[in-house]
Amino acid sequence: MTPGFLLTTTHHVLAFDGQDHFFRVHSGKGLYYGLAQDGRCIYVSCRNQTTGPYDATARAGETGSILVLDAASLLPVAELRPEEFPLRDVHGIACFDGKLWVTSSFDNLIAVFDTAARRWMKWYPSIDLAARDRDVNHFNTIVPDGDRICLLAHNNGPSHLLFYGRSSLELYSVQELGREAHDIFPAGGDVGTCSSADGLLVASTGWALRTGAFPRGIAYGDDGILVGLSQVAPRSMRHEMSGIVRRFTPQWHYAADHVLPGVGMILAILPLPLDSSACAALEPFEARCFRGGYNPLEPGNVYRVGSGNAVFAPEWHAGAESHRWTAARESRMTVVVNPGETTLAICSSSSFPGPYWAEVLLKGQSLGTLRWPQPGYASAQFTLPSGIQGSCELLFRVPHLWQPSAFLGTDDRRMLGVSIQELTIL
Repeated sequence: MTPGFLLTTTHHVLAFDGQDHFFRVHSGKGLYYGLAQDGRCIYVSCRNQTTGPYDATARAGETGSILVLDAASLLPVAELRPEEFPLRDVHGIACFDGKLWVTSSFDNLIAVFDTAARRWMKWYPSIDLAARDRDVNHFNTIVPDGDRICLLAHNNGPSHLLFYGRSSLELYSVQELGREAHDIFPAGGDVGTCSSADGLLVASTGWALRTGAFPRGIAYGDDGILVGLSQVAPRSMRHEMSGIVRRFTPQWHYAADHVLPGVGMILAILPLPLDSSACAALEPFEARCFRGGYNPLEPGNVYRVGSGNAVFAPEWHAGAESHRWTAARESRMTVVVNPGETTLAICSSSSFPGPYWAEVLLKGQSLGTLRWPQPGYASAQFTLPSGIQGSCELLFRVPHLWQPSAFLGTDDRRMLGVSIQELTIL
């Protein structure tokens, strides 16, 4: 046995040897989602549809199931499905205390399978009785946490971690963390989650790490950490996209990207020792590996300011397709500096009919100044102060605002500073 991983995607269950090789374990029951292990059994939650519409009628007709794989051979040995009620919109799963816990987002419940009694039960975690059997919280992740159970409520917006008594299922406490969040994992000395809507990993301590794209699926291995990334796309197109497995060192330094063409989304990742003879019997799955530099589909260290994958304070005008104008003498935005990054590169422009400048500050420390002797574009790189890491305020300070209608004779009456196109942290 060698260290490896199992991962689920829209179309396939794949095995990964942790180096360069992927293998197709199963296809045909996607969208595949949660993964859990109990001894020789690997459980995989399956939606049994991948490309259909995602409206309420289609989701109501889903009949999800739990595929059971042998942990050594990775061959299917059984399939579980409740007779008493359907599994609809299944997400993350976990196995502990002799039970399989399956999040069923459409019905706002947790389906619980007693592995000894071979019996299914329902658990409705929401304290709101009116939230039963309808997708209010979008529960998608469940894990044991000492004498408690931690459940993640995605909420289609600001998300919450809910802590319940492990035996009583009484609600202990609720903590807000992330937006449209998925997964629960140790990070920053406490609990972390994928703040998928923000392209970030975040922890309750304030720790943050930028991934870009839509992070979902995370696993700790012996020599690194894997994070699944899905390309942001309309729901009707997600099954056609390529997925990315991004590898970090144990210290969260970027190491490599593995691009999986046509798999759709990456949903979950599970550490799993792999038998080389079992992998040899599987069909290889071709992936592209990028080491030392991000893949071009999702570079991860780039903020495309016009597209809105950054958090702006109110001192900015609305973003255009390729840029965003500052609207105050001091305009702030939030960026995240990952471990090992030392340089900030900025692409920007000024349309002011004369010399102009903008000072660049990070967490209150001046990095330098962008200068324009006349209207045009400017690119510059600035060295980041030593020791700066995590979520930071980036500020652009201009000497004065100007109005295109007054200086250029246009109909644009906005008060402008400079236009920022793209930021890259290296």
